[in-house]
Amino acid sequence: MMMKTCYLGIGEVVATFNLDGNGEIGDFVKMSGNGTVAVCSQTDNPIGKISSKSGDVVGIQLKGYMEGKISGTGHTLGHLKISAAAGSVAVSANGTPVLVVYKDADKIGFFI
Repeated sequence: MMMKTCYLGIGEVVATFNLDGNGEIGDFVKMSGNGTVAVCSQTDNPIGKISSKSGDVVGIQLKGYMEGKISGTGHTLGHLKISAAAGSVAVSANGTPVLVVYKDADKIGFFI
C-alpha cells in the first residue's frame, strides 16, 4: 500500500528582511545588501524564497522544504545545485546545493 507523503513545514526557518525592488510570495531571492534581499534574476544563487510580504518587508524561508517551477533540463531526484529566476529553478554547476525529493513535469520539491 502506497502512503501519501508530505514535506511541508519540515525544518522551516523564516527570517524577516527588507525587499529591494519588487517581489511576490513564491519568488526566490538573493542577498542585495545588509538585511536586504532582491528577487533572483537568471543564474543567481537563491538564499531562500518569499513566504510572506507586507509592503517592503518580507519573510524569507531560508531552510526547509520548498517547491519551484522547473526551468531548463537536468532536474533529477537527489542532490543538485540550482540557480533561480523569480519563481523558477534551473540546474547550475555553481548553484545553491539542494536535496530534491519530488519531481513532476512542471516543478521540483527540495530541501535547502
